[in-house]
Amino acid sequence: MNRKDQGDTPYHLRNCRYIEEFYKPKILYKELCQESSFFYDGKGEYFPKNTAYLITGDHLDYLCNLLNSNFIEFIYKKFYGVTIGKNGIRFLSMSIKNLPIPLYKNTETHNKIKNLKPGEEIDELCYKIYELTPEEIRYYEKEKEKKN
Repeated sequence: MNRKDQGDTPYHLRNCRYIEEFYKPKILYKELCQESSFFYDGKGEYFPKNTAYLITGDHLDYLCNLLNSNFIEFIYKKFYGVTIGKNGIRFLSMSIKNLPIPLYKNTETHNKIKNLKPGEEIDELCYKIYELTPEEIRYYEKEKEKKN
């Protein structure tokens, strides 16, 4: 009762200044998983629990599809992330923020990515938006084959 930072609840909890973010469209993701597993919550109906996180902002459907792509998973594992064992990945929010994600532009390629259904392959679209050279594509394809 003596605290000066009491909130408005009967429990005197402090107000959470970002509580509204939970009710907005967002991307939810687990910190530890076997593969990219980002989920787009377009209606703000789901909430993270334990070691899950959320991303809010614009063009989340586009971003979520990119983050779930094999290509971005490869980049994350190779340059930004922490791998656990043979297949495990640890998605650290600091590393995700540093991923080189091209800004959404209202182009045919970006709109195709935005409108993909979960699980649809987008490697070819990633090649376009990242403007990969044939040599870079061959390198990625070769590395992808090693995984399989």
